[in-house]
Amino acid sequence: MVASDVHGKNHHVNGTFGRHIKSLKVLTGQGQVIECSRENSADLFLATIGGMGLTGHILEVEFVMEKIPSPWIYQETYRISGLSELLEKLKESGKDWPMTVAWVDTIASGKSMGRGILFVGRWATKAEAKAHVPKAAKGIVFPFSIPSGLLNRFTIGLFNRAVYFSHFQKKKTEVANPDKYFYPLDSFQHWNRLYGEAGVTQHQSVIPEESGAVGIRAMVSSLKQAGDASFLTVIKDCGPQGEGMLSFPRSGMSLALDLPIRETTQQTVQQLNETVKQKGGRIYLTKDGLSSREDFEAMEDRIEQFNAVRRKYDPEGRLRSAQSMRLFGF
Repeated sequence: MVASDVHGKNHHVNGTFGRHIKSLKVLTGQGQVIECSRENSADLFLATIGGMGLTGHILEVEFVMEKIPSPWIYQETYRISGLSELLEKLKESGKDWPMTVAWVDTIASGKSMGRGILFVGRWATKAEAKAHVPKAAKGIVFPFSIPSGLLNRFTIGLFNRAVYFSHFQKKKTEVANPDKYFYPLDSFQHWNRLYGEAGVTQHQSVIPEESGAVGIRAMVSSLKQAGDASFLTVIKDCGPQGEGMLSFPRSGMSLALDLPIRETTQQTVQQLNETVKQKGGRIYLTKDGLSSREDFEAMEDRIEQFNAVRRKYDPEGRLRSAQSMRLFGF
């Protein structure tokens, strides 16, 4: 959570996880154990938040928690017929709701392009909450991986159509299990098998506020031009940039795509990254497995500052990962 500086459906209100961290205890590449915070060794503290584990092993985390009125979520969901209306309502909902997210159909075209379902929610009050403690459903078990070629624009289109029209009413209201609200895929055990033996990669980007709706539409168009499709597509409204030197979110809109691995996936990611660069956005390192160093450097202007801290606390470069070698060169 720290190394990714995770963000959620409430980022536009509460920011990333890093905002709520008070202090960290870090074992650096030099073998030193350093207690850092905004007041002490602040450079290490801010580089570690969102630093993908490259500044040291995080031994302890002190953070602030919020008291909630109940363990249930009060949510409303809306079926929306097109991308422009969906993005507009997502943005407007953020003024009144602390948690917002939208599922998007990336296959539909014409007036239906980008149709989807908007989810808004908050913690239910004691009066609204159900009497018992929510329990996670056992869910459906996928016993084996499906053939990788089975997931394509046609079959994903059928799935998206089914999801969209399963929301019979244009508006629904319910008190929901938080697991269902926060982690809908977990209701399917071994859901990763849906993607086939080749697996899946994710591409998540954030498009700045000034290019938000236009940028998201361009990303959906880029995916279509690449002849690819996302099995699960999620859009979130993001608030101000986090404190971490490489924190991902910034004010704007985030688009997360699930791409089944195939021979053309690398090219699809490159095409998506071109759009991200053109719109002044950036990618989420936690979700990245295929971006090039050139693309990353074109999107990110905080690399030198981050690498200076890495070298200060790990001059011999003992801490590295496959991703850091690919994107940072060490």
